[in-house]
Amino acid sequence: PARLLVDQTQVSPSTISFGTTSLTARFHVTACGGRPVQGALVYVTAVPYNQFSIPNEQPTGSDGWATLQMNKLGGFPATPRQQLLVTFVRARKSGESLLGGISTRRLVSFRVTR
Repeated sequence: PARLLVDQTQVSPSTISFGTTSLTARFHVTACGGRPVQGALVYVTAVPYNQFSIPNEQPTGSDGWATLQMNKLGGFPATPRQQLLVTFVRARKSGESLLGGISTRRLVSFRVTR
């Protein structure tokens, strides 16, 4: 079966702190052989819930990158000693079943400083 892969990630600002009010996350999606995928739908949410807003799914461009904007919510930081912002990322083929279609899921973490 065909499969997608989230193989690169970027976050801006590059240093997330307790004072960060918004961030931009970028995810690169490829298929078999490392080819970039255009039109894959990318979803992201922070784990645990209520740290950052959940943006609408965004399609990847011709270069395989999708960009999603997240805004700080009341649950961030989750603890006074939080060192990582963990996100759940899903990339899927448009029109496919969320559970059984062509897709991938992964956890991605970004460093948090005080």
